[in-house]
Amino acid sequence: MKGLQIMRKILCASVPEIGPEYSFFCDALFSSAGLAQQTTVKGSVMSEAGSALPNVSVQVKGTTTGTATDSSGNFSIVVPDANAVLVFSSVGYTEKEEALNGRSELAVVLTASSQSLEQVVVIGYGRQRKSDLTGSVAVLTSSDLSYQATANAAQSLQGKVAAACR
Repeated sequence: MKGLQIMRKILCASVPEIGPEYSFFCDALFSSAGLAQQTTVKGSVMSEAGSALPNVSVQVKGTTTGTATDSSGNFSIVVPDANAVLVFSSVGYTEKEEALNGRSELAVVLTASSQSLEQVVVIGYGRQRKSDLTGSVAVLTSSDLSYQATANAAQSLQGKVAAACR
């Protein structure tokens, strides 16, 4: 931090002809000492049972800065200041906010969520909650299709699944 102050003094004082109306430029340039205040925080995320939790989202609250834990539950993230708040979230676990308060190492324990997951339906191009589906869902077994002579799979679905072959 001291080196940054010296650079500011040298640069801004050595160009007096820019006038006081441009001194805000020097202040703005060097007040991004936010860069100097940035801190790297490292840590691990575990379950209550003590097992490492991979792929936990770690985000600086109020920003888009984030990362995820590795397969061993470890993470490393650069935060804008040493008093930032980190938000930890993962499917099946309760979201947790952890204030850094000047710490650069954390050991976070997530508790299993008491809410049960809603049914998830896997569709051909992604997945959705069953409650979010707006259409109908039809189920066919192989025995429904096996005794038909058809030229292709679409023909074998005709008459069995609503709006299958338009």
